[in-house]
Amino acid sequence: MVYVIHANSYQNIHLIFNELNEALSLKTYLVSHKLTIADVVLYYLLCNVMAGLTPIEKELYMNISRWFDNIQQIDAIRQSNKLVNFSSNYFLL
Repeated sequence: MVYVIHANSYQNIHLIFNELNEALSLKTYLVSHKLTIADVVLYYLLCNVMAGLTPIEKELYMNISRWFDNIQQIDAIRQSNKLVNFSSNYFLL
């Protein structure tokens, strides 16, 4: 999770996301079988990054998308942040 602070370039984001996506492949939450402060902190660190991903990138990192969408549904955590859309319904022209 410490590496997420360095998610300041496209290349770094994808390196970090590959590792995080793998870590979340068999888990609902980062550390435990329940929500912890680690999940909340990571949610806030990733808000802008997740909002900027394309639908295809969100599908590429399915485990992160599932985890993030799960966390953002908790109003007390999301607060004033906008919901990030994870709909896979998009039109190709």
